[in-house]
Amino acid sequence: MRTLAHTILFFLLIASPAFAQAPLGAVALHQAVLDMRTDLRLMCVAAHPDDEDGATLAYYRMHEGIKTFTVVATRGEGGQNEIGPELYNDLAVIRTHEMADASTVTGAELHFLDLPEFGFSKSSEETFAVWGREEPVRRLVRVIRETRPDVIITNHDTTHGHGHHQAIGIALIEAFDAAADPTHFPEQITEGLQPWQPRRLLVRQWEAASADASVNIYAFDSARGMTYAEVAAEALRRHRSQGMQFFIDRYTNRTVTALYYTVKETVSPVQDNDLFRGIPDRVTPE
Repeated sequence: MRTLAHTILFFLLIASPAFAQAPLGAVALHQAVLDMRTDLRLMCVAAHPDDEDGATLAYYRMHEGIKTFTVVATRGEGGQNEIGPELYNDLAVIRTHEMADASTVTGAELHFLDLPEFGFSKSSEETFAVWGREEPVRRLVRVIRETRPDVIITNHDTTHGHGHHQAIGIALIEAFDAAADPTHFPEQITEGLQPWQPRRLLVRQWEAASADASVNIYAFDSARGMTYAEVAAEALRRHRSQGMQFFIDRYTNRTVTALYYTVKETVSPVQDNDLFRGIPDRVTPE
């Protein structure tokens, strides 16, 4: 149930001259109506800029009105650059802007953990030797307590791919529980943050047999005239320095799926492929 303040704010929005003159006014109105229906929140955690799960972020933001966050561990300074000579700190600036542009497309609020990106890492152990074992957990706990997500998704498990990916997968599992425990990183509580327990953590899967949930990223958004996979493809185009055409083509050719496996949850198991199934909406104060 929405408050009177929500209703007044909504009518002020649609009556404002700026809204009436905006070229995307109809889309903004559609999104404003969706936003009034829920206070649920979705976080996507990624190791590097371009590792975000754009299609699922777009689906829940644009189809369900759920508040979304993208949390990126590094600025990407250790990667390649396909559009110019800039590397290291200069590349970090480029990739930060690209990530911000991509987040504007998917509608997610962007946060960085600012962990160092030191090029390709073969293992989580190698990554933790640079990052420290506790620091990525500490930074993840902070952003979880700040943004208070109900569901967290990531493309990264604990054993596959880049060592940064593995390390983030490990740290995120620990942070899921630690964020709710005031004895973990109590200095954050002293600063005014409150413990927060996310309800569900899911990891992206690439084989249907290992998944217990999926998202219909090929649903059509009539307000925007495209599918949520096409929104994700548009977001990936913002990552120009990384040469994302292969992944863009997978979205536009409908050869990629959004499958997930539940790693942790504090509510009943996922049903009907709804990542938020069984999670109560926040109570809006009167």
